[in-house]
Amino acid sequence: MTLGGQTLPEPYAYVVERDYRGGIQITASGALVEDVVSGTNKQTWTISFRNVTAAERSAIEIAFSSIVGSAYTFVDLEGNSHSVTRSDTHRTLVWEYSRVAGSIRYATTLVLREV
Repeated sequence: MTLGGQTLPEPYAYVVERDYRGGIQITASGALVEDVVSGTNKQTWTISFRNVTAAERSAIEIAFSSIVGSAYTFVDLEGNSHSVTRSDTHRTLVWEYSRVAGSIRYATTLVLREV
């Protein structure tokens, strides 16, 4: 799995969501009205990493920092290539620290959005 050419460590959890871009409204009569931009669905990936080393943390930070201002290539766990950006709901990289067998380990979650 790579992001912007940077190899990422093995994820702890990996979730793929497929949805359509657009808006949904419920009318006064209770009818559901959808206004989609395209008939093609797009994907969102939520990738969680746990107990990563300092070197693995660095790789994740480099990859996350590379996806600013334009789309970058993401190769998923199945080997498929996608053009992605950061999710509009997940614009920061938050690190949790823990100690495992005397060593500091890290945890974080990336959310990527297909363009």
